[in-house]
Amino acid sequence: MRLSVHHETRYRFTEPQARIVQLLRLFPGDTSHQTVVNWRIDVDCDARLREGFDGYGNITRMLYAEGPVETLVLTVSGEALLTDHDGPIEGTDEPFPLNCSGA
Repeated sequence: MRLSVHHETRYRFTEPQARIVQLLRLFPGDTSHQTVVNWRIDVDCDARLREGFDGYGNITRMLYAEGPVETLVLTVSGEALLTDHDGPIEGTDEPFPLNCSGA
């Protein structure tokens, strides 16, 4: 199955912001049952995106935009190929042991 995604987030500030810093978790990864064909993020202002990973191994981007910023629109679009699969997700890098009780 081919999954197509188009997501838009709009921010409107009551006062212009001097600087915007935001952690984005909008990027799927490949697994044994999912292949990301294409993926992109667009920002409607002059911004920098720095690639990274969070503590769980998820793909992240830090967004930095210098102001004044009155509005900000993030548009995410892409496609992923999925296989028909029931049950837990397999083929991901899990940084924590499965038997971790959290206590």
